[in-house]
Amino acid sequence: MTRVGTSSAQCSTGAGHTSLSYDSASGERTTLCLERVWVPRFCVLATGDGAGGVASLGTATAVDCDADRIPVEYDYVLVVAAVYRAPANATSADCREGPYDSRTYWSLLVDEGAVLVCFTTTG
Repeated sequence: MTRVGTSSAQCSTGAGHTSLSYDSASGERTTLCLERVWVPRFCVLATGDGAGGVASLGTATAVDCDADRIPVEYDYVLVVAAVYRAPANATSADCREGPYDSRTYWSLLVDEGAVLVCFTTTG
């Protein structure tokens, strides 16, 4: 959690940010502003693009990396391969661990573009 307020308008937006609001018995609204902490070797869900790629990452999801079943609205389990300080003009190509790394990567820039989060398949 990064902040408590009275409206989601007080929360940061973008990948890895979300809010949760609730009303107390007295009618007072409380909003929790949440920021995702990206941890290597943790897994998230993703939806496919129909061509074998990833269309979107479930940035607010978490799943067992060895899950046999996932919610129907998702297609893939992806593992956080690495979290780096983002180089200028970062792309998923910056996720490669060396010249012989042939894995497919997807990436996400978070913290206003300062951090590159790299994802790959779990298999």
